Amino acid sequence: MRRRALEVASILLAVSCATQQSSSSGPTTGTSSAAPAEPSPSISQSPTPPAPASSVPASQPAASGGHPLTAHEGVIAQGELCVSCHSVELIESSRIGEAGWKAELIKMRNWGALVDEDKLGPFATWFAEHYPANQPAPAAKQIPPTEAAAAVAPERGNQRTRGDGQAGAIDYSKYCASCHGVRAEGTGGGPVLLEAPVLYQPGRFSTLVEKGEGRMPAFPRLGQVDINNLIEYLRGLR
Repeated sequence: MRRRALEVASILLAVSCATQQSSSSGPTTGTSSAAPAEPSPSISQSPTPPAPASSVPASQPAASGGHPLTAHEGVIAQGELCVSCHSVELIESSRIGEAGWKAELIKMRNWGALVDEDKLGPFATWFAEHYPANQPAPAAKQIPPTEAAAAVAPERGNQRTRGDGQAGAIDYSKYCASCHGVRAEGTGGGPVLLEAPVLYQPGRFSTLVEKGEGRMPAFPRLGQVDINNLIEYLRGLR
């Protein structure tokens, strides 16, 4: 009898424990359609809020690339990229808008102007703002036809000793080719020298080499004989 009572007590205890475990673990998938509650995220799991717009630096470049040029930087860029080949009057009279300036810079880059891809936008913007398309260009400077012809005419009364073209080729490769191109075709940022009028103006050519102009540095180490050699070499190029 006592043994029978112990067996019944054991069965009741087992049923009680199973009931407590079932209630503490929550409803199972098969007995409830309610979705389990999502746990609250801890601090380390919390998503980072987006940075406010005011925290982005105002000087950050636009997606198109490049910082805008200051007035001073624009003047320097104009002097380095344009004036070595073009007159200031030609640049000032160009009122072609930002798209036009960008196309012009790409064209000049194909001729050797040193304009990096990420600088095209800032340069075009500066030129468009500096020479607004909605404002009339200044009146072109008027010069007599004779003065215009004289600017490209061969010099007279300036005798020079004939140079050595082979020696001139060596000096050209050493001092000039990096800017004016291997064959003077203007692919390094300097102007084209093929059949340039200055080759027939030895006095002016000597001054340019000795003192420099614009982006072109001075080469005081080159004497008159060296300059005559350069002229001889360049005149022979076609």
